[in-house]
Amino acid sequence: MLSNHLPPKIVEVVCCKLTPLQMTLYNHFTHSKNILSQLISEEAKSTKVLAYITVLKKLCNHLKVINSSLMFRPKIYLFQ
Repeated sequence: MLSNHLPPKIVEVVCCKLTPLQMTLYNHFTHSKNILSQLISEEAKSTKVLAYITVLKKLCNHLKVINSSLMFRPKIYLFQ
């Protein structure tokens, strides 16, 4: 209904290399024993998998997104 009154959607994709810190965190997350064991387990729920994908997207997009979410939950450890 509103789409008739809005301009067409424009999607821009910009690819750039990860910073050394982003690359380190990405590798640490993807090689984490805790994460791997939860993904391999038979009880791996799709909500956990989607949550991990979201963390990786945030990590690759901008570290500030992860930092700001951790400020409100300081006792949560993303990678163990």
